[in-house]
Amino acid sequence: MAEIPRKLLALSIAELDGKVYTSVTGVDGVGCTYPFVYDLHEDCWFSLPDLPYWKFVLVTIPDRKQLLAIGGVSSTNDGVKVTNKVFQWDEKWLTPYPDIPTARCSPSCVSHGSSVMVAGGVTVWNPMTMTRSVEVLHITDTDSHWSVVEQLPHVTRGAVPLIVNDNLYIAVGCDEDDQSTCNVVTASLPQLLQSGNNTSSGQVWNKLPDMPYSSYSIKGCLITFTGDHLVEQPGEDKPVWKLVPLIHISNPDIKPSQK
Repeated sequence: MAEIPRKLLALSIAELDGKVYTSVTGVDGVGCTYPFVYDLHEDCWFSLPDLPYWKFVLVTIPDRKQLLAIGGVSSTNDGVKVTNKVFQWDEKWLTPYPDIPTARCSPSCVSHGSSVMVAGGVTVWNPMTMTRSVEVLHITDTDSHWSVVEQLPHVTRGAVPLIVNDNLYIAVGCDEDDQSTCNVVTASLPQLLQSGNNTSSGQVWNKLPDMPYSSYSIKGCLITFTGDHLVEQPGEDKPVWKLVPLIHISNPDIKPSQK
């Protein structure tokens, strides 16, 4: 496959109608964003118009054949600021939807039907402050609005969301000290969408056993590919990160206590 035109520091990826969209967030350590789309049939990457933000998250709404870019940060004279903007790609970047109630970057975003869940993320860049808030964009042909539902049990950023059998899973991410975790939480989507508040009642979100390592990619029925963890290294003053070449499979139909 053709190489992505730019070096990657971190990126967000989304797929829609056989095309892969990616945002290169940071090149050689510099905060910037270059959106690209990969065409499978032509085996070629095409650049998209740049956005004024970086560290946004791409998410698709297959039911409406839409690609969204949510949140992000920008550099201003007053420093790095987070945004609450929602962009839609339609041959150009549009803003047809209302702003997110809580400005943030690097949240967990996933769609279900015509709704988009936005969970966690960074609300203040320096000093870094993260949120537990979960907000849902409801889209219809006549109206689009946000609602606030039960917040996450803990703060996180960059965690990977996945929907399996009407259950939402949010895996790993970083904690308030910006350290990679092994956390996995889950919620029933019908219960989450009906919770309608910003409290942590503990009735919607459930914590699953930690994954064996952190920094996973997660797809399908909770299949996780690679990861990393801190290990003691002879001659080193502190633990160092080591990649873990593993595939870990978890069956969502098994009760948490059986995993």
